[in-house]
Amino acid sequence: MNKFKVILISALTFFVISAFAQNKEEIRTISIQGYGEVSVKPDVANISFNLSTTNLKFKEAVDELNSKVNSLTKALKKVGIPKDEIFSSNYNINKEYQHNYKTGVKTFLGYKVSHSITLQTGADTKSVNKVFEAIIKSLNDVELNLSFGIKDPEKSKDLMITKAIEDAKLKANMMAEASGVNLLEILSINYSSRPIHFRTNSNAMYMSKKMTMDAAPVMVENFNPANIKQNTSVSI
Repeated sequence: MNKFKVILISALTFFVISAFAQNKEEIRTISIQGYGEVSVKPDVANISFNLSTTNLKFKEAVDELNSKVNSLTKALKKVGIPKDEIFSSNYNINKEYQHNYKTGVKTFLGYKVSHSITLQTGADTKSVNKVFEAIIKSLNDVELNLSFGIKDPEKSKDLMITKAIEDAKLKANMMAEASGVNLLEILSINYSSRPIHFRTNSNAMYMSKKMTMDAAPVMVENFNPANIKQNTSVSI
């Protein structure tokens, strides 16, 4: 009986020591969340707008829109926007109808062809106004969407991650010094990548050739785009 108690006590002692060793190992691990933020001055203006035309004949509708696009491309080339920097974001062809809800009659209005275009220019008043003026002269009237962004966002993304890691290391050193322990090595770094867009909100504005002719040469007053701020985090 005594021998059994000795064996049982020895086994329990081994279990407690093992558990203590595991807990001690866990306690010696510090987990830190680091944050990195960048504030970047926009260097490009993003301009987007839609072209559309409606015609009872399919081919004529497409030809009319193509003519508008070609005219626009030539006008933009004159102000320094080459053809390969004018991008199509959407192209739609739909049948248009007019519904008379009283009689239930549906009248075919024609084929509506739409073409969404985006382009970039410098983030300064002079560059933006030159592009606006070329578009208005070519299209007569259009609704333009303007936003600002960063031409090369990867550098800013890399800088954010670097700052986040530096922030985590700084916090770890402060905690270690305050706790009276020494840091050894980084065991793991976890970074959950998420889509980060360096772009301001888009502002819509309607412009027409008549507005341009009646207004001063500068269609948009001097502006100073605010810095774009983004942040990220890492776990170490």
